[in-house]
Formats: sequence, structure tokens, C-alpha cells
Amino acid sequence: IKNGIDRTHLKLHCIISDGFFHQTYDRFLNLYRQSAKERYIHILEYCPNILQNITLKELASYLQITPTYLSRIRKEITFEK
Repeated sequence: IKNGIDRTHLKLHCIISDGFFHQTYDRFLNLYRQSAKERYIHILEYCPNILQNITLKELASYLQITPTYLSRIRKEITFEK
């Protein structure tokens, strides 16, 4: 039984590690192939309640832009609607 448990844990560990790798790799690529506005829209689509859980400063940091630039993007999106 112990070998079965160890193999299960190892398999789970590999699945989780693989998921984290792909998520990180996609994020890295998106920093180069998407504009800041596209990254902002994508994160809002993926996590619609994100603004209730983190500050705009934290979101700007995640998007690799300044809080001022994030404010400009938000203003631009608001007036597009």
C-alpha cells in the first residue's frame, strides 16, 4: 500500500507541477504578444470578481504596468461602452 500511496502522490505532484508550468509559460508569452489592455480584459474575463479581492495597485503589478497606466486603460474601456 505504501508504494501505491507514494506513486499516487508523485503522479498528483507531476500533474500540479505541469499545470503550474503551463500557466506560467502562457503568462510569460502573453506579456509579449498581448497589449496591456488585452491582458487587463483577459484577467477580467477569467476572474470577473478580481477587483473585489485585490487593489488596483496589485492588479497593475500583476499586469506589469503602472497604476496610472491601468487607470487610463480602465477609463478608455469605460468610455468605449
